[in-house]
Amino acid sequence: MWFFYLLVIVALLLLLAILPRQRRNTSPFDRTLYAHRGLHSNEGGVPENSLAAFAAAAKAGYGVELDVQFTADRQIVVFHDNDLKRMCGIDRRVDELTYAELKELRLLNTDQRIPLLTEVLDVLDGATLLCEFKAMRSYTDTSLCEAALPLLNDYKGAVCIESFNPFMVRWFRKHAPQYIRGILSKKFEKGEVAPVLRFPLSSLFANFLCRPD
Repeated sequence: MWFFYLLVIVALLLLLAILPRQRRNTSPFDRTLYAHRGLHSNEGGVPENSLAAFAAAAKAGYGVELDVQFTADRQIVVFHDNDLKRMCGIDRRVDELTYAELKELRLLNTDQRIPLLTEVLDVLDGATLLCEFKAMRSYTDTSLCEAALPLLNDYKGAVCIESFNPFMVRWFRKHAPQYIRGILSKKFEKGEVAPVLRFPLSSLFANFLCRPD
């Protein structure tokens, strides 16, 4: 009998670990079509996460999902990958180059370059935004959140914070709880995160830290 009660207790603890917070008003995000990384066509000359893609999404009335990360000089740029091979053809990490160096690169051999978050927010002009925060070096480093908050506070559209990193989502829970929060999940592969974190993050067991909406 004691084993049954132990299983029940473990099951309840697991449920509490993954339980999201009490649902808040998400109506600004409901029934909205989103352009993932902007309204882009990598084969058609409008690269993902480019100003042209975000301008096209805003013109079409879409909400937008985008990705933010730091450069070497801690400028906030909108770019998905942690390296530049796929989009710019060079084998360097985004956070190894300064913004001045990144500006010299072009996305998929077009005239488009890697934009600053401030430039993208100006182009979106109030479109509903799903903003994914990238953790590139340290999983517990939340300085990107702190740097981006003033920019998001000045944005006139609705913003939802997202990340695969529960520590970043937790930062917004503590310091900017007015924002709707989402946790992203996948089956983390070897090398993506520390081995001890792979199972709990893949299973959403860190939700108790960030309590996503």
